[in-house]
Amino acid sequence: MVGSKLFISDYGPYDASYATPDSYVAVVDGLNGGVVSKKIEVSNKPEDLFAYGKYVFVAGSEEGKVEIIDAEKEEVIKTLEVDGHPAQFFEDNGTLWLYSTGSDEVYFQSFHLDNLTKATTNALPVANATGRIAFGNDHVFYLITSTGWPDYEDGVSRVSVLGPELDLDWITGSGFYGIGFDQVRNELYLSNSNGFQGNGSVTVYDEEGTEIRNFEVGRGPSGFLFY
Repeated sequence: MVGSKLFISDYGPYDASYATPDSYVAVVDGLNGGVVSKKIEVSNKPEDLFAYGKYVFVAGSEEGKVEIIDAEKEEVIKTLEVDGHPAQFFEDNGTLWLYSTGSDEVYFQSFHLDNLTKATTNALPVANATGRIAFGNDHVFYLITSTGWPDYEDGVSRVSVLGPELDLDWITGSGFYGIGFDQVRNELYLSNSNGFQGNGSVTVYDEEGTEIRNFEVGRGPSGFLFY
């Protein structure tokens, strides 16, 4: 959201090869929704968006790009090459960071907001990261990993961008689907799809990785919101 405009990332239609060559960011004039007034062409499979001033940063997950849209002009004005597959932006003490995944590493990349350039890259040896991340306290992050089909050996890695924290097997299991962190109660919430065979479940852990409680939820639980 920038001013009175909504910006929505969209893969666009799949072609015969299941590629997304017509990905775009949709513009809607009005915060209450409405018709799409413009489609801004971006790289394949745009994911997270981040608004700063009149600019919208777009995480182009498939082609390793961050595209910057001028919200007033409604066009891409700059494209930055980044490492890995961009997944999610986050801001920490006035610095914009991007979390990206690779086959054997994850990347935390920062940006200069004054001149819209890339600043730093921190690579951590976390394999099979899924792109699902929770932001804890004291610069600690929780990442879901998965070997995928057929074994689906899943885990949660506990890492820090600014410090030595690196626990690749902090939690292990299977079927992990969503993750969130309650920064007030210092609790990690981890959802399990249970193979989409009926309802899912949520397990809550303390800062030491000890299970506190577990409860059933609806099908395919994928995200958390704390307020």
